Amino acid sequence: MTTRRSVVDLTYYDRVYGGESFGQRLRRLREARRLSQRDVASQCEGVSYAHVSRLEADHRMASVRVIRELAAALDVTAAYLEYGYERDDELRRLQNRVEELLAQLESATNGSNHA
Repeated sequence: MTTRRSVVDLTYYDRVYGGESFGQRLRRLREARRLSQRDVASQCEGVSYAHVSRLEADHRMASVRVIRELAAALDVTAAYLEYGYERDDELRRLQNRVEELLAQLESATNGSNHA
């Protein structure tokens, strides 16, 4: 039996890790463009304004197709809409952090060898 994570769990995850939820990001982007839920829905094939409303309230999870449609309507990448950052940016940040940690480890190792 597989367990499904609820929308509440996903919202909690976003709060714990300092980000906004998908719904919060969707609403922020829509409002920044001065668009109504109906305006956004009308630019997305097969998406109703009620569905946009439920997504913004984090009561539903968007499919990949809907994320792509919404992203195009809001003129952002699907990755940004879904995650709140561009994946390449996050990858670079993580690579830089790994390099910093390796340098610290090397420094600590060299320092203990000379003692």
